[in-house]
Amino acid sequence: MAVFGSRFEARDALMFYDLKAGHLVGRYQFPQIVSILSPTWAPDGHSVVFSGLAVSGYSDLYRLWLPDGRLERLTHDRYQDLDPSVSPDGRTVVFASDRTAFGAQGARNLFLLDLATGAVRYLTYGNWQDQTPRWSRTGRIWFGSDR
Repeated sequence: MAVFGSRFEARDALMFYDLKAGHLVGRYQFPQIVSILSPTWAPDGHSVVFSGLAVSGYSDLYRLWLPDGRLERLTHDRYQDLDPSVSPDGRTVVFASDRTAFGAQGARNLFLLDLATGAVRYLTYGNWQDQTPRWSRTGRIWFGSDR
């Protein structure tokens, strides 16, 4: 099953596509979210984490619980939170954000979000572009950087 964000009418939707059957099997839209980026499956197969741009103009991380369609907001702040990736054990999300002193200058650093507590901690810190982090199956984090 593939998941991706796509424009549907006036705003983005999370689309679910059955690769074997070759057709769309689900679509979720949220009145408070206008843009959906970088959806990624959690290892449990029952939820998807993504970056969403709200009507308010803030970019936060969200989790969609399937099959009931419950939306959980994971971050709620003025920072731009992008490119989430869920750890192999399903407990942590790594993501890129401008939430450092260098963010106003366009820098992006990596952060870890504990899904149980909501605590966010630095993984990298500096005036550079660390982005598109992805967990490997062994628990390592791979990412792109302009360092």
